Amino acid sequence: MKLFNSRDFKLHVDPEYGNCYTFNFNDSVELKNSRAGPMYGLRLLLDVHQDDYMPTTEAAGVRIVVHEQVGYGF
Repeated sequence: MKLFNSRDFKLHVDPEYGNCYTFNFNDSVELKNSRAGPMYGLRLLLDVHQDDYMPTTEAAGVRIVVHEQVGYGF
């Protein structure tokens, strides 16, 4: 299993959605997977830093959009 770090993600700040990160954004290097199934796909561990939210905020969450390598998912 290969581990990725922050250099493998590109940040785009959207006025409606906030921080948006794109994985596999570099069009000169395309990461592909030749196998299917839960053991071979992309796995993400997400930390929303719930303690950083205001006490009046009821919940925190993320939205994941799968899109083409170029462009944005919205």
